[in-house]
Amino acid sequence: MVRGVLDAYDAGAHESAARRHLALSRLTEAVMTGQPGTVATKALLNARGLPAGPVRGPLLDADPALTARLRRLLDEAEAATAAVTVTAAVTATAAGGSPR
Repeated sequence: MVRGVLDAYDAGAHESAARRHLALSRLTEAVMTGQPGTVATKALLNARGLPAGPVRGPLLDADPALTARLRRLLDEAEAATAAVTVTAAVTATAAGGSPR
C-alpha cells in the first residue's frame, strides 16, 4: 500500500498519491499512537498469520480490542487503496493509456 503512494507520486500522479496517503493515514496514526509501534505492528502481523511472535518484555502484547481495531483499520485501508487503484486504471484506460 505504501509502495503505491510512492509509485503514484514518482509517476507524477500527485492526486492519486494524496488519495492513497489519506487512505493509510488512520491506520498509521493508530499504529504509532497510544502504544509502542512494536506492539501494534506485531499484533497486525500475527493477526494476518505472519511470523511476528510476541513482543519482548517489559512490553505486553496488544489486547484483543486493539488488535480488532487495527485489523478493521487495515481492512479499510486496503479497500480504500484498492478503490484508488481501480479508479486510476479505469481513468487511464479511458484516456487511452495503460492501467498502472
